[in-house]
Amino acid sequence: MQNLRELAKAGIATVWAALLSFVPGRRLHNWGGTQEEIQARSRGDELMLDPDVRFIRAITVDRPPSQVWPWVAQIGRGAGYYSYDLLDNGGKPSADHLVDIPPPTVGDRNEAIGKVVHVEPGREIVWQASGMRFLGAAAAMVMDYTVLPHGADSSRVVILILGRVRGWTAWLARWMFEVIDYVMAPQQLRGLKWRVETYADRQKEGAGAPCAGAADHQRDGIAYAGQSESGA
Repeated sequence: MQNLRELAKAGIATVWAALLSFVPGRRLHNWGGTQEEIQARSRGDELMLDPDVRFIRAITVDRPPSQVWPWVAQIGRGAGYYSYDLLDNGGKPSADHLVDIPPPTVGDRNEAIGKVVHVEPGREIVWQASGMRFLGAAAAMVMDYTVLPHGADSSRVVILILGRVRGWTAWLARWMFEVIDYVMAPQQLRGLKWRVETYADRQKEGAGAPCAGAADHQRDGIAYAGQSESGA
């Protein structure tokens, strides 16, 4: 039943995103970002200077960066993706606790989303993937996660997503990428926000204890720099 509800929610969100994509104004290029966040340039921009698409996804988390960063740092590194698990995680439930894994390091690899190419501990982690095929087009992608202080005890989490596609189906791949990301990335941020903000209360109730079972929470294999691969 839970899987059916998740699939229904994702389906409705996808239809809505597809309809929005036909409205002039590049509506799918921003979700939650301020004008300052949209215009800001980060390490991800330096890694892909001529992207076909550039998206900003952002959310406020009512916890300081020191409490938010560990949750961002484990995305795709054994904790799953916090989004629609049935669609992007093979149905495995993303971790609702902090998984016992090494801190992020340049060279960490995820078989689906590429490798970590930049880490500023406590603030930023950047993933890069190239040589992919998507709907018949050659594709490359950069995902830049940044955690910024916001007020006294809150944070802004900003995801910059850059993509490049080449080939005769590039137009279709670009459109589908926009629609899919507009569904999955905001859900990831909502999932992140819930996990961080409820963690202390859930710990008091005996839930959300740290564990070492990365393979239990992520479909895609992860190889930590200098270590063997983990995951399914």
